[in-house]
Amino acid sequence: SVTNNNLLCNFSFQIRSSEEATMTDEILDSLTMDDYADAYDDLEGVIYSQDLTEDEKNQLAVEKYTEIYYQKLITPAPFSYDYDILPDPDKFLNDKEKAMAKENPLQASTVYNCARIATNKTRSLYNTGNYGGTGNDGGEHNGNADAFRHMMWSALLTKEFSVFGTDFANGRTVAKKWTDAHEGTPGNPAIEKEMDLKNNTIGRNLVTAQLNTNDKIATACKNKVSAGGGYRINKDTNKLIPTNKDGLK
Repeated sequence: SVTNNNLLCNFSFQIRSSEEATMTDEILDSLTMDDYADAYDDLEGVIYSQDLTEDEKNQLAVEKYTEIYYQKLITPAPFSYDYDILPDPDKFLNDKEKAMAKENPLQASTVYNCARIATNKTRSLYNTGNYGGTGNDGGEHNGNADAFRHMMWSALLTKEFSVFGTDFANGRTVAKKWTDAHEGTPGNPAIEKEMDLKNNTIGRNLVTAQLNTNDKIATACKNKVSAGGGYRINKDTNKLIPTNKDGLK
């Protein structure tokens, strides 16, 4: 177990020296995207630490998720349908995402923190109340805002997982694995999956050494969507059409 007291003193959770925590099915079934995003605040220092091995980092992540799991058992939150995090209404991970989280515990906190950032930025830029497939609004579901959100999420993941901020091939590979897993939700309509995968690919390919901040990435994604470089769904024909500026505040 990790014994770096200078690092551990920054966290609100404790490392159990006698037993390593594991990502059990109970924990994976309990944690939501919000939970992983919340854990990022405590794990950010671990993610960027050069003093810990990858195994130690993942163990710290599992410890944090275990703490969240037990806290939820004590004070369960009421169930609600909410779109705070991209994009599932119930916010629980699908089976493919759970498998990714089990294999890569630390990555999960970054993935869903990036989802939160992308969702919040979407809502600051777009009017997101309506469907928006034909340009009557920004369209948080299948419209311009949805395209932007997926594009930005994928771009952020590419940036975060590019080793030393230069290995963009690695960043794109890791980002694709997570976002492809997310689209593996049973019952996801084929046209919506196609739209999301296309916008995810565009977002990954936008990232360069010059797009090294969240704000720069957001601007690049907004410009891409506004210029027709993304995909949305026409609600009348159920076909993909180019994005545009509709819905921007």
